[in-house]
Amino acid sequence: MPFEISGTANVFEGALQVEVVADTQSGHVYCTHHVQATSGTGTPGTWRTEMAFAFPQYAEADAPVVIRAFNLSARDGSVENVVERRVLVTSEKPRIIVTSPGCSEDVSMSSLLTVTGLALVFEAQLQVDVRDAGGAQLITTGALASSGTELSPWSTTLDLSGLPGAGIYQLVAYNHSAEDGSIENEFAVPIVVGP
Repeated sequence: MPFEISGTANVFEGALQVEVVADTQSGHVYCTHHVQATSGTGTPGTWRTEMAFAFPQYAEADAPVVIRAFNLSARDGSVENVVERRVLVTSEKPRIIVTSPGCSEDVSMSSLLTVTGLALVFEAQLQVDVRDAGGAQLITTGALASSGTELSPWSTTLDLSGLPGAGIYQLVAYNHSAEDGSIENEFAVPIVVGP
């Protein structure tokens, strides 16, 4: 965790959704990503996305989940072309976790966004960005975990009023390598920003 999911699709305008849901009767949706394939509407295309979410407070044992990919009908919005795969999500905790906001959570541009999580990174320092669909960094701020020697809480606040408009953005927490300054331990969750 985080983990990459990829595949092929031949769906209307190449637009599909990918979900990770509980492999139980509850079918709880942990995370949903809107994904764009390289082509569609008669021509198969490839797609990929990376899922990251605060999986039930990181249970101590591996847990089965279902990865579900599908598209919505252009005619009536119904779910079509569902493909499911059952996998085990490891209980191994990543070095950075965003616990709030959750994956695909609705947030408002008109109020400050509090972002919380857990981290075990060099000198307890990390960065939090809001990025657009192309990966461009639109907002960035620093955060400091309460400890640099164990997975510990962190929190920061972002002012979203400077975003270019409503839409789906990526909230990305990461740190810089002490060795060479490169970005590492990225944990990205989509957020749905409204007015």
